[in-house]
Amino acid sequence: DEDVNIYDPVEVEWAISTRVEPGRDVIIIPPANGLPTLGQWGVDATAPLTGEPFGERWLYKKALPPGVNEVDYV
Repeated sequence: DEDVNIYDPVEVEWAISTRVEPGRDVIIIPPANGLPTLGQWGVDATAPLTGEPFGERWLYKKALPPGVNEVDYV
């Protein structure tokens, strides 16, 4: 989704931990016969579209506590 920077591992981890339903969003491809490779897997960490279970997209936006941008964490 446009709200997740795919080049930032922290944002990708956030998307996976908040948007993935393993039974629906993880695809496992077993190794092909005769090839010396491991199996493959893919993860769909996009927010569900409206109409799917929990399909209200606003539920999947980042929530920022009030004042979080005003604190100097360094």
